[in-house]
Amino acid sequence: MADRVDSFTYSGLRHLFTTFADLGFETRDYWDAHEAPHSIILRHDCDLSLTKALKLAEIEFQDHVHATFFVLLRSPFYNVFSLNSIVTLSKIRQFGHEIGLHFDETAYVDRSNESLVSAIKIEADILSQIIQAPIRTVSMHRPSSSILAANLQIPEIENTYSRPYFSDIKYLSDSRMNWREDPAAFLRSRPTPRCIQILIHPIWYSNVERTITQALLDFLREVGDERYDDLKDNIRDLSTILSKEQLNEHFSQ
Repeated sequence: MADRVDSFTYSGLRHLFTTFADLGFETRDYWDAHEAPHSIILRHDCDLSLTKALKLAEIEFQDHVHATFFVLLRSPFYNVFSLNSIVTLSKIRQFGHEIGLHFDETAYVDRSNESLVSAIKIEADILSQIIQAPIRTVSMHRPSSSILAANLQIPEIENTYSRPYFSDIKYLSDSRMNWREDPAAFLRSRPTPRCIQILIHPIWYSNVERTITQALLDFLREVGDERYDDLKDNIRDLSTILSKEQLNEHFSQ
């Protein structure tokens, strides 16, 4: 199998995880990454789906990989307060992973540094109550140039875009389903980097190779299935009005 993970399949990711181990890298948290000779901070921003996040969390558990999953408190795509989301986040934690806050600055009118730090603390406290565990890290959702330049320091919370994790070490991301630099090739470079932050979005990965258009179409279909199941809990005898087969037929047209 090729070193590149541009197939965006689970098997491609597992090959990358094997590369981590073969080259002597450990997956560590933000606060202890520098304690290992060679470490990878593996980060997942859950922009669209907690279901996809859970699938990736299970694969990583099987491959002895540790990651931090960053969750939006104000997402138009999932409700972090719902029982289903709470159960999903609990399962991710049971697989040995960390939950962090994914923070969307555009939800606030006052975007001064002081106000954003305060908002991050408030959202982190709420998320902590939901998952019944401390929130110790925050990643910014589609960060502006100003919030990146601010190098925000949040009491008791590590900022993934602060200089120690974003400027002082290598940062690689699969944003828009595109690796601008091959992570496996970089890890093999000499001298071997001591620490690297890798951002992987769960939404892009599946069992088969897809284009970004196919990935988004699959997501929209899966959302339709999930909403159908929600409707069943709210509309008696839903199947007599609308069957899931009819729904799928509609999406296939």
